[in-house]
Amino acid sequence: MPKLYTFDEYVALERSEGIRYEYWDGEVVAMAGTTKRHNRIVQSLSRLLYPIAQQNGCDVYAENVRQKLKTGQRYVYPDIIYTCDPVDLENDMGILLKTIYEGIILDSE
Repeated sequence: MPKLYTFDEYVALERSEGIRYEYWDGEVVAMAGTTKRHNRIVQSLSRLLYPIAQQNGCDVYAENVRQKLKTGQRYVYPDIIYTCDPVDLENDMGILLKTIYEGIILDSE
């Protein structure tokens, strides 16, 4: 059975190790690495969304912003966050998340 962490212990773990983890109701899961291809797709989509977000008083964040999901105590690092919620725009956690874009790339090799 995996060790369960409090949210504060999870944040302290990330800070002390310099590694990003997802947090699922007390369980801490290390983030997988990415590929150049995946990174290019995320960057391209972010660049496409950014002008639209700015026109609508919204913002776009890519890959390194932790988000709290509405169900349970769950924190993730989605590939792209598009948000118009004033609470999200004022803090680093984006608590009232509306949309997550997570890229999945299937490699034929």
